[in-house]
Amino acid sequence: MLTLGRTLHCYYPGKGFPSFSVTGEKCALHCDHCHGHYLRGMKKVSTPEALLRAAQGLSSRGGRGFLLSGGCDQRGRVPLLPFVEAVRQAKERYGLEVNIHTGMLDIKEARALVRSRADCYSVDVHQTRAVIQGVLHSPMDPEDYEDTLASLFDAGAEGVVPHVTVGLEDGNEDAMESIRLSARYPIRSLVLLVFLPTPGTPLQDCQPPADEEVLRAIKEATMLARCPIILGCMRPRGRRRLEREAVLLGIRHMAMPSPATVEWAVAEGFEVLRAERCCALQV
Repeated sequence: MLTLGRTLHCYYPGKGFPSFSVTGEKCALHCDHCHGHYLRGMKKVSTPEALLRAAQGLSSRGGRGFLLSGGCDQRGRVPLLPFVEAVRQAKERYGLEVNIHTGMLDIKEARALVRSRADCYSVDVHQTRAVIQGVLHSPMDPEDYEDTLASLFDAGAEGVVPHVTVGLEDGNEDAMESIRLSARYPIRSLVLLVFLPTPGTPLQDCQPPADEEVLRAIKEATMLARCPIILGCMRPRGRRRLEREAVLLGIRHMAMPSPATVEWAVAEGFEVLRAERCCALQV
């Protein structure tokens, strides 16, 4: 457990830190909670040349960096390897920060990806077959997620940041086991997300988890992980109680908190620092 200060770091990616998709809107898995919906909000960069052009334009507008992501194939892999050199050049030429959403990796792929010199490697972690196979429609097993984490560290990756989603199944065994797995590794930070019912998806009519379920996950994470715990951007909005209770439990990094939470934090004596960047690249 980390020693906690009285500074609340708030992250607002916005136009200065956009998301790029190497597959456009395409994804083979069509997970029940996403169904490709969130890829539609990303800028398509289908070739390394397109990525470099986008990076140049972003730099010329004063942008800080970008998230590189994309849809998965049937085995949960994102076709990122052709973009490794372009990422490295985007950093060297334009001084941009880069967060790569890795997808599933083996050691060979991890070694190639690390050559990009990205600042951060964001890894979705799941640990129950009910979620992996039932919600994500993936043939992978829980062990494959641990193999991805292990491969990144074996490849010498720095800045590995697991992302764990609370609320994808009743009882949240997937989230709790994913937190426990992640905490066994020397991760930079741990991002907690909250299931968000999304229109047009098979889970659009499901309810997000109660505040108490999310807070239980936060307690587990702060107890086990020796790194900052971050409340990420993918979560239902307007839940000010959850945000405040999260801070009281030790959260010092939060993506896009409500204005009321920021006001409360200031009134409680916190120094609030704002950054236009992805929360996984925490200060």
